[in-house]
Amino acid sequence: MRCLLEAGADFKLTCAETDVSPLMIAAYHSRLEVVQELLEVGADPNIGSTDGATAIFYAAQKGHLEVIRILLDGTHFTLHLTHSIWLWNS
Repeated sequence: MRCLLEAGADFKLTCAETDVSPLMIAAYHSRLEVVQELLEVGADPNIGSTDGATAIFYAAQKGHLEVIRILLDGTHFTLHLTHSIWLWNS
């Protein structure tokens, strides 16, 4: 991941249909090092996908507590609960 970022890979790109970001994917798959690296270069954990789910939601959905701790550490994360998040998993 570090090599891609150093080569200029755009970590802000999202899926055109769902707005899922690299940070959300890394959180969902519990890729701790990738989550940390993305946060270090400025990835915003508060950005949500089209259904309102954020990286922390994806981590929580899979029970990845260490990823949740990283996302909650410091000033990285602001909790925004929306109605769509609660409906997303229904």
